[in-house]
Amino acid sequence: MEIRTICTWDDELWKNASPLYLEAFGDKGAKSVKIIKSMFAQGIAELHVG
Repeated sequence: MEIRTICTWDDELWKNASPLYLEAFGDKGAKSVKIIKSMFAQGIAELHVG
């Protein structure tokens, strides 16, 4: 399996990863896309995908 760490917002990657994110955190405090994009813009977020 290839593991990728993404440090900038990627719409296409998010489209593929968001169903899993929402399944895991949807009703348990998932952050909105707006907040996640802001975190990437501030340099305080990374997305790890496999």
